[in-house]
Amino acid sequence: MDTNQTSIIIPVLNENQRRLKYFEKNLPFLLEDINKFNIKYNINNFSILLYHYYNNIEFPCVCKICGKELKFISFNKGYNKYCSKKCANKARSIYFSGENHPQWTGGPKEYCVKFNKDLKNRIVAFWFENNNNICPLCEKPLDNKTPHCHHAYYDKKACCLVSEDGKYFSNLGIKNGEKSFEIIGDPNKFAPLHQRCHLRTNSKPKRTSYARKFETIINDKFEGKSYFTKEEYAKFLIRHPEWIPPYK
Repeated sequence: MDTNQTSIIIPVLNENQRRLKYFEKNLPFLLEDINKFNIKYNINNFSILLYHYYNNIEFPCVCKICGKELKFISFNKGYNKYCSKKCANKARSIYFSGENHPQWTGGPKEYCVKFNKDLKNRIVAFWFENNNNICPLCEKPLDNKTPHCHHAYYDKKACCLVSEDGKYFSNLGIKNGEKSFEIIGDPNKFAPLHQRCHLRTNSKPKRTSYARKFETIINDKFEGKSYFTKEEYAKFLIRHPEWIPPYK
């Protein structure tokens, strides 16, 4: 082997350099157009320049929350959406709350005047005695925390509904939604749930199945009843002197 022979060093090109060489060799006409686009911005990174050119967006890309320049990831992935976790969390509170949230149903709704603490206690007492204090959604015992009294059809005015022909329809609590869900039986149906279970029932895509689930349980198991009358509740208190009303 000739020790005096000079070794040839082949430069290792990074992705940015390889992309530029490819355009110089195969797409010189397009490269000219890209360079014209760059007159306005003077971007010295070809991958970033290419990203802005193809997507026709302004340079630099900045965080929508604080205005800081965003970090470029790659030509395929573009930029981070936000400059930090702090800004990402703030963005979620802005862009995914109220009407912007995919589960938005129209905001706070006024409850019927009959839906008070007395009725809630009668609902919980009914299920305590007739369903062994079991949550009808997860089928686990209701804990010591105050249960959430769920409207089976999501109608906060259910206590006051009146129909001349005995037929009831619901929009399942979705603002401006069509009242196309036909209620079978009495529209006054309630179920005590764990807080976590009550949150699950608020999913808009699943409201129809949840409404039918509670309706079926109440109609089939309790003949359409889901709470005690005041007279029945008074007798319940005698049968269960240990009962502590959850709603004070």
